[in-house]
Amino acid sequence: QAPADLFQTAIARIQHVLRGFNPQLSSNLKSYAEFAFSNIIKDTLRKQQEADICTDWALLQKVTQKRLVDALEHAGLDKTMIACYVLAWKCFKELYTPTEIRNTRKLTKPKPTTWNAIVTLYNAERKSQLSQSSDCTSERIEHWIMTCAKAVRSFLYPVSLSIDAPSPNTEEFSSLLDRLPGNEQDSLLTDLLIQEETTNRNHQLAQLTKVLKSAIADLPTQTQQILEAYYQQELTQQQITQQLGVPQYTISRRLSSARQALLKKLAQWSQETLHSSLTPDVLAGMSTVLDEWLTVHYHQSVSSNRECL
Repeated sequence: QAPADLFQTAIARIQHVLRGFNPQLSSNLKSYAEFAFSNIIKDTLRKQQEADICTDWALLQKVTQKRLVDALEHAGLDKTMIACYVLAWKCFKELYTPTEIRNTRKLTKPKPTTWNAIVTLYNAERKSQLSQSSDCTSERIEHWIMTCAKAVRSFLYPVSLSIDAPSPNTEEFSSLLDRLPGNEQDSLLTDLLIQEETTNRNHQLAQLTKVLKSAIADLPTQTQQILEAYYQQELTQQQITQQLGVPQYTISRRLSSARQALLKKLAQWSQETLHSSLTPDVLAGMSTVLDEWLTVHYHQSVSSNRECL
């Protein structure tokens, strides 16, 4: 994909990135935006690369249910038909799992016996999952599966049109720009994308919090006490020394080792979940985010304890 297209992809998500920024977790909007845009572009390239090199059958093995539903909705199908298509796709995924092909991206069309098995499973499952009463044929199932593949591929590779190009299917000459709604009208698609982005951000934040809380719980008891004194009580290292009766160099070493352990967990989570490249700039940003998260986390703990009193 051309750099200009990737740039447009990133710019189109700018509102979603801004809405996902949480100043309570990080005060550096620039670092957050660079990190977010980088993930958007890498995720776009990864998904489009998969679609580009996969056959229809392989693509349907790799696509998630959520993305399939999004693609079918984007294609204009109603909820009833989407439910049928998704059930057919589930049956396809369950029964079409050839093991003799090493390159799963080059999966070929299922054999007639496989289609018959898919139809049998679909007709059995539809009785409990769908409201329709008629049985389905192998021809119809195959048509639905192919429609799913086309919808997903079209969803990942939308057709680009110039905004000044003449509108299709119209006798009068008018551009797409002339037919756009006014700026005062909110786009339903934009709202849905923003809602999805916010949900994803909240889910990622919940995952991150769970990972870091678990990592803190694995630290030695004294190290946990030092973190609590430093971030929750906001004591200096000298004050912590007086409170715990531990040499200051030990306090400093324990704080440093605790940060390194938590930063390692954060980096590992970021690689596995966000597919981030751990460049020096990214690691520096993570260190800042970690310190801010610890501050917020321990202050929230104080607030929670007060509410319980």
